[in-house]
Amino acid sequence: MNHIFSKNIATISKLFLSVSLLCNSLYGITINGKSLHSLIQPGESVSISFKDKDDCTFFAIENGNITTKGTHISNIANLQEIYQEIRNHKGGSWISKVSDISVNVFQHGSHFAATERMNIRANTSADFIRCLIESPKISITGNQMNFDDCFLINPNELYIFPVSSDSDIAAMRITFNGNATHPTLMSGPLNLNKNESTGSLLLTNVNNITIQFSEKVWNN
Repeated sequence: MNHIFSKNIATISKLFLSVSLLCNSLYGITINGKSLHSLIQPGESVSISFKDKDDCTFFAIENGNITTKGTHISNIANLQEIYQEIRNHKGGSWISKVSDISVNVFQHGSHFAATERMNIRANTSADFIRCLIESPKISITGNQMNFDDCFLINPNELYIFPVSSDSDIAAMRITFNGNATHPTLMSGPLNLNKNESTGSLLLTNVNNITIQFSEKVWNN
């Protein structure tokens, strides 16, 4: 079975994660090395934009510090081949305008689809392995999630909400390029409960990431 991540991509991910470790909690949360308090006021959101539609984006959280890093999509091995392989083996799915589903701990090869809005709830933790999520507006609620070679089909917006009140993040909104020429990949871990990731979440075709922080961040 082929996998998206190559050794080079894994090395890049580890390198920029190690940089985020230098920005420790003595100065509170940082965004790409800059103090959150120097970027926004309480109640405001952080917005990170990406100009090149052919870029892919690494997103990581370590000790509350958030880091993003881009690389050209050509560095992702076998992207189109993996996407086509998963599509060829996808199971059948019932498509409605709006779909609200709760998922169990393990999802392998699932195809979630809705023509207007897809809401996925994973209350504690969930592994999504080689899944397809098809909808213009996608919402995923959960604390600890891992995406292994998953693809979003025709996405405009992706919302991620934690369940835990311990999360520094209240909500994330990710928008995608509408004229992308490559499949939209989402692969990697995200732990909003512990405000950390054991690796980096890799996304392609990202236009913007907006992060809203919880009230407890400003009270510390």
